[in-house]
Amino acid sequence: MARALDRWYRRAALVVWPRGQGVASRTEASPGWALDELTAMARAGDVARAREAARSLESFWHAAGRYADQTVLLGKALEAARELDDAQIAAMLLRPFALERLVPRARPGLRGPGGALRSAEGNPSITAARRIVDLSWTMFAGQVGPALDGPLTSRHEAWLTALGAPCSGIIAAAAQLGSTGVPEDARKLTRTAGDRAHVLAMATLRAAGAHQAGFDEPAIDCAERIRVLLAQPQRAPGDWSIELPAGCACDLCEVLGTFLLHSERRALDWPLAKDKRRHVHTRIDDAELPVRHETRRQGRPYTLVLTKTEALFERERLARGRHETDLAWLTGNC
Repeated sequence: MARALDRWYRRAALVVWPRGQGVASRTEASPGWALDELTAMARAGDVARAREAARSLESFWHAAGRYADQTVLLGKALEAARELDDAQIAAMLLRPFALERLVPRARPGLRGPGGALRSAEGNPSITAARRIVDLSWTMFAGQVGPALDGPLTSRHEAWLTALGAPCSGIIAAAAQLGSTGVPEDARKLTRTAGDRAHVLAMATLRAAGAHQAGFDEPAIDCAERIRVLLAQPQRAPGDWSIELPAGCACDLCEVLGTFLLHSERRALDWPLAKDKRRHVHTRIDDAELPVRHETRRQGRPYTLVLTKTEALFERERLARGRHETDLAWLTGNC
């Protein structure tokens, strides 16, 4: 009887790299591990070796921004930057992370400003931490400030609301560090005239919560602005006037603006060529005006039919309700 023969095959791979590249080699697989390792080295007193290891990551560290758990990674990066205490390395470690990740959950890495660093005033670490916060605010304000001018659309409202968390994070970190420049600049930014600035200010306050240092004056500003808005007379039932936002002064927009401002006129039949109809469509849609636009495909040129809708009154009713809710929250919590 033939005897069964079993065979086992085993394969193995041996990976070898220079000792000095150990951290870099493992970092590409796990950036979180690398940040923990750098922090541990520095805390063990081997700051020079930790800095050398951190510099070895520079050529590929930009890819860290594509990994999952970005908020967790940012917290680890802030912790490592604090322990390494080197401005250039800190800038390199933090560069991959989007500003929106600077939210309160990420700030354990900045616990030094509120605790250990605060007790070591004059330590280079607190200077580095303040520099990080100042640069974060400069970038934030540079991106957001120019966008606060103009009409408020649903797209802008969603975007600005999402920015409330990072904005409050920067202001809170600055307040913990004893910085006055960032809170003052933030107050100027959120006091900008217009609905967009108000949305950002309220989103920032709600993200910060009640009774946090650095937010008392913005809360007072918001409450005052809301009281002014609520004191304005409500739209009369038969008032169909709509203001066309600035942006174009062509003949088409002049006719459109005149029609929109008319308080009694609700509809306009407007014979226009295709390109001209498209321009009017774009102005209405970009501003999200409560105006329905349809094309009656009869005759030449076709007729663009504009009709003001009841959404004009509904939007103002909803806006007033939000203002009342926000005011109640501000007066009750801040």
